[in-house]
Amino acid sequence: MIPDVPPQRLLNAMKHFDSSMRGSDLWNDWEQKAAYEFGIEQDGLLYPPRQVVFLATGADLNKLENSLLHQYIASKGLKVVPLVKRDPQPVVTAVKTKTVRAKAVKKAPVASASSTIRRWFTPTALERLIPVFQKKYASFNEADYIRDERNYKLVAGQLMRDLLAKDILGQLIEEKKFEEGAARIRKAAHKSKENPDNNLLNQWDMMHITVVPQDELVTRLYRLLYAEGSFALRLAAWIELMGQQKPNCWPTATYFLMLQDPARYIFVKPEPFSEFLNSVGSDLPWHTQPTPEYYAQLLQLGQALLPKLAPLGAKDMVDVQSFIWIVSSAQNPTEEEQA
Repeated sequence: MIPDVPPQRLLNAMKHFDSSMRGSDLWNDWEQKAAYEFGIEQDGLLYPPRQVVFLATGADLNKLENSLLHQYIASKGLKVVPLVKRDPQPVVTAVKTKTVRAKAVKKAPVASASSTIRRWFTPTALERLIPVFQKKYASFNEADYIRDERNYKLVAGQLMRDLLAKDILGQLIEEKKFEEGAARIRKAAHKSKENPDNNLLNQWDMMHITVVPQDELVTRLYRLLYAEGSFALRLAAWIELMGQQKPNCWPTATYFLMLQDPARYIFVKPEPFSEFLNSVGSDLPWHTQPTPEYYAQLLQLGQALLPKLAPLGAKDMVDVQSFIWIVSSAQNPTEEEQA
């Protein structure tokens, strides 16, 4: 059953699709793909129905029949129309076919956003930043570094896993105890007596968590961390929720991911990452608004940095994120001491 949300939620989801998803690798020219037969028509544009409803409600729609989905959309005053596919260009001869295919293969890398990244960083630029890090900490194994940068993040991760374990959060959702679930999320996201040094999210970041409906907060975070299926779609739904008040929501979009699995995911703060990309001569331009596609590129950047930092004792994305923060803060000393 699809949650009954106000029509404005679907309109907001379409705005999010326009600003953050339309034209991306995942959704570029989606109307012409065989998997899509219908679209929501609004203000002269078309939108993928399941994606819009998923962003608006967070509901699992994989097994829902089109007829029921379309009835739901129509009940919100929106129109679903069949998609018109372009006719494929005819191929005159076998020789021509080979020529066309050869050109397609040659141009394919240009079509992928990630493939245009020729370099994540220049080795010489990165080498210049390592002494900046070592000016403060000799290595990632130094006791001062572990105390200042690593321990409180590991404590935050353990606290989050205790408060928001899959069985606990799932039971709260089943019993509709969303107020308790939201309170647990807020406690995991901010300073507490168990972890007074946690300042990864500031008061402005916390607003993204506190202003959204509690039921949506709990259910979408549960799906982000524990549901099966496309990670990109689950992350898109979480970003849409976190960005309802302000679309630049990188910290809350990625905070729970790194704490849940620091070997795979990295926590992103805009200023340090933007500064870092400039400092290392990366071909990756900074995006102020998070998207699943761009976050995937930042994960690739993190995985490319890790072996370069391993000789200093770097172990995971906690250390990579700390390195980015430290070297960026050294060039911008007005930033806070920790993050």
